[in-house]
Amino acid sequence: MIECYNHKIWKSKNKKSKKGNKKVIILIIIVACISLFFIFYKFVITKQIFTICYDYSYAYATQSVNEGTLIALDNNLNYADLITIEKNNNGDISLMSANALKINSINKKVEKETAKILESKLRKGIPIPLLSFLGLNIFSGYGVEVNFNSLNVSSVTCTFSSNFESIGINQTLHSIYINIKCIVVVEIPLERKEIEYNNSILVSEVVLVGKVPEFYLKGNLFN
Repeated sequence: MIECYNHKIWKSKNKKSKKGNKKVIILIIIVACISLFFIFYKFVITKQIFTICYDYSYAYATQSVNEGTLIALDNNLNYADLITIEKNNNGDISLMSANALKINSINKKVEKETAKILESKLRKGIPIPLLSFLGLNIFSGYGVEVNFNSLNVSSVTCTFSSNFESIGINQTLHSIYINIKCIVVVEIPLERKEIEYNNSILVSEVVLVGKVPEFYLKGNLFN
């Protein structure tokens, strides 16, 4: 009788042990599946989404910068509005100074108009084909389009710069550029990325007659 009783206890313990092993195996499988999903999401799906967002954001930023600059400058900007030049008795340039108030005013207008236009474009969202969420390039252009609108303008900043180029004896081409940097933030669950766009637009240029001091040629009038 004692042996039978021990045998029953052993069987009961064996069944509990098997059930416990099954639970551990199921738990391991669940954890593995969740881990694989997060790895696939982080390194495949998010990469595909960010690539599409980058392409659209870059295109929108290009359009917004061109449109915003055009509105801000209004085709009425002259070289003399930005730079004041003084010459000596020999006709050579002795002083060049930038109009800080005018330049700051233009910077603010360009930043404001560009940010407003870009924000308006991003607010409409970016169409992402549903199969793109599989993370496979061969399916990236297929499926019903999902309107993805988790994009925002982080900042738009402008600075002026210039370039001097000798084009003849005592003749120098002075080109003035406005440099615009846009940063767009893309946010998806567990991921956030900044997309930076930079562009330089020629706003004015003139041929300077007379010698230009070396420190102007090598420096930046707008610093």
